[in-house]
Amino acid sequence: MYFSTNNTLDASDIYLGNRFVPAIAAGSSQNGSTNVTIPAGIAVGTYYIIAVADSDNTVAEKNETNNIYARSISITQ
Repeated sequence: MYFSTNNTLDASDIYLGNRFVPAIAAGSSQNGSTNVTIPAGIAVGTYYIIAVADSDNTVAEKNETNNIYARSISITQ
């Protein structure tokens, strides 16, 4: 998972950690949670947590373009 100022994964995003997810059959899903720590000193504003599946592209898939999900979060005082 990554901490980002936008909803696109890029080199400026901050790595937060990961969670192992076993292989999932086509059309299926898997729920879970992971605790992460937001970096210290982050200003108030809207940010994104970006989750990436198969980040090193080791699993052959019919659709390789749906492995990233971004969710907005608000940092307040």
